Amino acid sequence: MRLILPPSSLPLVLCSVLASACGDEALGRGEGSAGTAVTKGDDLDENTSTTSGDDVPFTAHHDAVVECEAIAAHARDHLNAARADELVAVERERTDCLVAANDAARETVAAVLAASGDSWADQTVGVWDAQRSTAVNACNGLVEAHGEAVGDRRPVVAATCIALGELQFAEVLDAYVDFGEVPFSIPGARDRYPSCYTAYDDAVNNPAGVDPLAESVAAEEQLAECIHAEHDALVPELAARVAELFPGRDAVQVEGELLAAMTAQIEARTTVCIVAAHAGVDRDAPELDLERAECLVDVAVQAGDVIALVAPDLIGDGSANDDAADGGTDGGESGSTSL
Repeated sequence: MRLILPPSSLPLVLCSVLASACGDEALGRGEGSAGTAVTKGDDLDENTSTTSGDDVPFTAHHDAVVECEAIAAHARDHLNAARADELVAVERERTDCLVAANDAARETVAAVLAASGDSWADQTVGVWDAQRSTAVNACNGLVEAHGEAVGDRRPVVAATCIALGELQFAEVLDAYVDFGEVPFSIPGARDRYPSCYTAYDDAVNNPAGVDPLAESVAAEEQLAECIHAEHDALVPELAARVAELFPGRDAVQVEGELLAAMTAQIEARTTVCIVAAHAGVDRDAPELDLERAECLVDVAVQAGDVIALVAPDLIGDGSANDDAADGGTDGGESGSTSL
């Protein structure tokens, strides 16, 4: 019997590991409902990606990722939460496990690409390495803005952030690569970025009608850019916190370093989206570019989760907005990630 961790377990696990790293629902996201968006964000109550709620078989990759998360959760239940060294060890082992799962999946991705004669087939090693190194660099920069960055808990925050990055990579692969089963999906965050989704809804609900597919692609790309812009707007405050915690650090310089690190990670994940879409079920279909654009929205939302890990007070899930009716990037039309 496979252990399926509900989507809401990840925020709870992170908050339990980092007692003061986040608020009650700092990493939570608004639950989706049938709405206007068309990307792979989902209804958080479902365990698989079938809209009917029927179970579908796990892929080998998803099975491995679930096992990694279950092992880490079991380890946390049997350690002294006051021991930073033990927490760091658990997160590093979790990362190693996820790295192994994602590296094993690379061979499948490369094979799918090669079978299609795709030029990306010979570049997967570099793509995997780039997304991983840039995620680590972004974590190393952002963690300095965490309130406990100058204490013995800093390595815990850093190790947890790096593990989260590897898990996010796994989620992208499960959502977009053709592993032979119905893809799993990434939870959306409509309530976190209301102004971005207002513009998105306007674009979707008022199309020009000239080229519907191209217009859908443009709407997704603009949504991703809007989300990134909101993240960029948080950088000055993050840099100010670093300068306050580390006397002698120049806030302007730190701001530039953070922007560079965050931008590099997004560029690497953008390439991952291209490769994953090219290895996806629509690789030979006109919707290929739409898959890539939907993935851009998902990785933008994931970037917000990383910021929320180190500064939950700066970026929440919109739960205070009682008027927010739906929160998934596709309004719950696809299934959920069950990690």
